[in-house]
Amino acid sequence: MNRQLFALLIISTIVFSCTENNNKVDLKTVNKSDSITPIKPIVKIEKDTLIFGDLAINNLPKEIVFKGKIISSFTWKDKEGEHIAFTTETGEYISKKIKHEDYIGGRDAEIFGYHYLKKDKADNFSLRWKVYDYECDCPLDLVASFIKNTFQITDLDNDGISETWMMYKITCVSDVSPIPMKIIMYEGDSKFLLKGHNKVQASETDFIGGEYTFDKNFKNGPEVFLNFAKELWKKNILNKWGE
Repeated sequence: MNRQLFALLIISTIVFSCTENNNKVDLKTVNKSDSITPIKPIVKIEKDTLIFGDLAINNLPKEIVFKGKIISSFTWKDKEGEHIAFTTETGEYISKKIKHEDYIGGRDAEIFGYHYLKKDKADNFSLRWKVYDYECDCPLDLVASFIKNTFQITDLDNDGISETWMMYKITCVSDVSPIPMKIIMYEGDSKFLLKGHNKVQASETDFIGGEYTFDKNFKNGPEVFLNFAKELWKKNILNKWGE
């Protein structure tokens, strides 16, 4: 059996043994105002300002729980209240919750996005939404990561309610084919989704991939949202292996 046929059989097995979770919950640049504060890579609580990252996680409010390593994060205030939003990745590991096939090398990876909100006069933060995606039982090249510098907070329609953006790629692959990518944006409780594949160079002059589709919320929502998503996609469309 040649290598390409073996790879196709492996990928087919993965598709049927690791189906997509249907319960996934699932740009004018960030306003550089005092109400939007990037969270630094340390953890402490100073007065009413929350700053957190990879260290001293036990100092976070007890109601904020998550899985994985924090990749990017923001805390800010708007007319809804005080917000904490962040993304995490587990990296490659072998999950005890997933049934693995008999071949050697099957690994798993998960990514998450969390948004906690403390409304005015509320005592605690509560989870507003969670984004979840994964790749499982992968014996090939496992990709499950957020794309650098795409986690952003905006208010593109100037309605005082912030939008939270994130973009990631996720797949199990044995070659240099285009990789599935998604942009997910939340405004309040409303989710917006744009998905497709990144672009790879097939020859000196030819590229493959790069296509995308968007959901009805993007289609029916403010044009500024879709335009921003398209620009974000365009900036990150070219596949960069190792990132």
